[in-house]
Amino acid sequence: MTFPIAAVGIFFAIALVYDVRHRIIPNRLTVAMALSGVLYHLLPGPGGHGLFFTVTGALTGGCLLIVPFLLGGMGGGDVKLMAGGGAWLGAEATVHLFAFGAFAGALIALAMMAVRQTAGDWRGVYHDSLSFLLTGKRTVTVSRGQTFPYSIALVAGLVAYAVFGRVF
Repeated sequence: MTFPIAAVGIFFAIALVYDVRHRIIPNRLTVAMALSGVLYHLLPGPGGHGLFFTVTGALTGGCLLIVPFLLGGMGGGDVKLMAGGGAWLGAEATVHLFAFGAFAGALIALAMMAVRQTAGDWRGVYHDSLSFLLTGKRTVTVSRGQTFPYSIALVAGLVAYAVFGRVF
């Protein structure tokens, strides 16, 4: 395991605790994560990939989750957490982390729907997403009990990335 993956793991673990307990990821955590990632890559030595590496990683992480955020599928803290992870890991690794995290998130959502026996949720999610993309208006109101802290999926994605590496 490399130092950047371990550092992201520590930040993600702290975020997970906050997210599960309070359903919020503090800005001070995501800012500290992003800034420390930038500083790490600006230092000479094994981590010193430079400013371009860390900024493109942060932008990639944020951009990958901005659409789900705009659709109401996650909070802004999740987007900032992924951007902070990108600052540490760079763009390529962040894409792989995103893929593993999205897969984990889909499995968690499917499990939640199976437990609640709400197969009709798929039609509602599809209709709501299509409506939002076409009109900018939501058709479904989602309660907090129907969601889960996405940091769980991001932590699972990071573990999978650390174990398996590249997705494709």
